[in-house]
Amino acid sequence: MIIIMKCISFSMENKKFYKMINKEPCCILLWTPLYRGLLWLSYCLCPASLLFGPWFNPLRYEEMVRNYAVIDRPFSLKNTIISLFHTVKLFGLSLLYLTYSTCFSHTLALILKFQPWLHAYFASQSFRFSHYFVCISSESSMTALGYYDKYSIKSNKQENTEEKDNSKVVYKPIVVTRPLFIEFPRSLVEVVIYWNLPMHTWLKQCKP
Repeated sequence: MIIIMKCISFSMENKKFYKMINKEPCCILLWTPLYRGLLWLSYCLCPASLLFGPWFNPLRYEEMVRNYAVIDRPFSLKNTIISLFHTVKLFGLSLLYLTYSTCFSHTLALILKFQPWLHAYFASQSFRFSHYFVCISSESSMTALGYYDKYSIKSNKQENTEEKDNSKVVYKPIVVTRPLFIEFPRSLVEVVIYWNLPMHTWLKQCKP
């Protein structure tokens, strides 16, 4: 399913790619079918998202491959250590979700089998926590790959009666799910959105 989502988004993002390279000077190789085919293969078969996902933006992936992010976010030992710590933390958290979903919630459901409502709650919680394991594991693998979501924070300032548009680029680790918003939702809308954030983004961007 992830590969199908990637194929659809890659084909739809090609139009944006051609508009982008028309505005900026770029190598002629970017136009060739061979380059686009190799990029499609590397995007669809990316090992960090091939097993558990998640879907991620093909233009952002191409930007990372073409090393545009190196200019905006230069290499530093501090960022590398922070990324490594974040990767290990996410992987450890995913193992906790896996342990709870396969051991503790199943045991509680068996103990409380004569309490129908509690039994149903812990049985469904086992399914939810296994989903958290998959999502957090995918976050860990994408962080290990070095993929970060890119955000542009804009602020308008006036100097000498002229407006200047100052934008600051911020890189944040990819977020796939938010368990707290699902376990304690204010509405069902939060459950739908935070169940899988990349899929929610894909459904909004890849409209027919």
